Order: sequence, then C-alpha cells, then structure tokens
Amino acid sequence: MVSIKDINEKLKETKLTKIFFTDLNGRIMNLPINPDNIESIISNGIGFDGSSVAGYATVDSSDRLLFPDPESFRIVKFTDKKVGFFYRTCL
Repeated sequence: MVSIKDINEKLKETKLTKIFFTDLNGRIMNLPINPDNIESIISNGIGFDGSSVAGYATVDSSDRLLFPDPESFRIVKFTDKKVGFFYRTCL
C-alpha cells in the first residue's frame, strides 16, 4: 500500500499533477489538481462538473466527486522522445 507521505515526496519532483479517468465511451479525460491538497483529495475527493463528461450526468444534477486511487500514482517524464505508458480502468 502506498502511503500519502510517499506520494507527497514524489509530487515534489513534478511540475503538474492530473487525475486521469475515462468517460463512459472510453475516452481518456483528465482533471488538473493542486498537489499541495493531495491528502484531502484522496480522502474526500475533488469536485467536478459531470455534465462536461459524456454520459456522466445531466446539467441539473452534475456535481460529482472524483477520488484518485493512490496505488495508481505514477510519474511520467515527457521529453523530446516519445513516452509510452499503460492506462488502466477499474470497473
């Protein structure tokens, strides 16, 4: 099990932090987050507008919470070279 402390240490190496997820059609979506709030985000989730994601919600009931999976945290280095990474969806 990954600890919040370990994640916070690794986040110090990053310039940008995002939570990736898929919509109901399988398209990859992302939500940028402030890494300083990661402990609260893991515990309480982060709000987003579900109506902006295909199939999640209608406009009148669109408030949703997204909970990142601490076990899925990875640092991906982007350079001038192509970088491949695996994406996994848990149902």
